[in-house]
This record gives sequence, structure tokens and C-alpha cells, in this order.
Amino acid sequence: MSTYRYIAQCQVRVPVRQLCRVLHIAPSAHYAWCRRQGQPVPEPAWQLAVRQAFVRHSQRYGTRRLRAEVQAEGHGVGRWRIRRVLHAHGLRAQQPRSFVPRTTDSDPAVRAAPNRLLGQPAPTAPNQVWVGSRHVPAPPGRRLALPGRVARPLLAQNRGLGRALSPCPKTS
Repeated sequence: MSTYRYIAQCQVRVPVRQLCRVLHIAPSAHYAWCRRQGQPVPEPAWQLAVRQAFVRHSQRYGTRRLRAEVQAEGHGVGRWRIRRVLHAHGLRAQQPRSFVPRTTDSDPAVRAAPNRLLGQPAPTAPNQVWVGSRHVPAPPGRRLALPGRVARPLLAQNRGLGRALSPCPKTS
């Protein structure tokens, strides 16, 4: 309990001047405290600047970047004060998404296709052996520019990027 609040509770039984004398407080300080109780405390300008910068940067900035931003605006404030303000208002910086590529099918039950080229003689001319990583369907009459993702001859003379594809893969 604060000293001023204690004086406010006891002033019914004991005069305020006597309580202030015993507690070594100026009576004017107590009366000023009483006047301030009904008024909202204004928010400091640096706190408003922190919240505005946080919203301006899509809630992505943490305390380090917010400190640099707020200090560039002329407010001398440290990281820990900014941290307390963010915590008091329930604000947390959103973390960026992970940059780990998610392209591998991690299902161990799926088996890879067998390598049918093992044990075969090496091709000696173009269009003897065709290889591909997966079937990519193309619209009829259109060409795709997907190197490494479409069927192509193993010994191709024309190594252009776009190749015409059949509407469905042929199975053997």
C-alpha cells in the first residue's frame, strides 16, 4: 500500500496534516496525489512511438529493430523498456516462416522406381533411351519449360528447354 493511499484511508480518524508530519510528507504532495487519482495518466510519447512502429512494420519487428526505429525518431529508450511495453499491451513479434524446403516425400512405405538402366549397354545414338524424373501434364498443344522435370532423351542432340509432352505417360 502506498503512503498516500494509507493517508487517504486514515484521514477519517486523524487529520491529514498530522499524518503527513508523522510520515515526513508534505501535505501539498498528498493533496496533489488526490487530484491525480481521478485523471488518467498520459502515455509517454516514446511508448506511443513504439506501438506505432510495431504496427507500421506489420508486427514483425522485435525489440532490437524497434529500439533502432524509435531512437531514430529521437526517443532515448532501451530494449528492455520496449520489451516491457510490448508485454504490457500483449504484443509479440510474429516469427517468419521456416526456409527449410519441404519437397521430399518422407513416407518410408513409398518405394522408389527401380533403375531399369542398370545392366543395359550404354546408348550409342540419340532417341534410344528416354529418362525423366516425373510426369508433368501439359495442356494439349502447349510446351513446358521445365528442365529436369520432363522426359527427355539420354543422348539428345537438341537440348532446348521446352519439349512437347504427350497427354499421359506411357507405361511399360
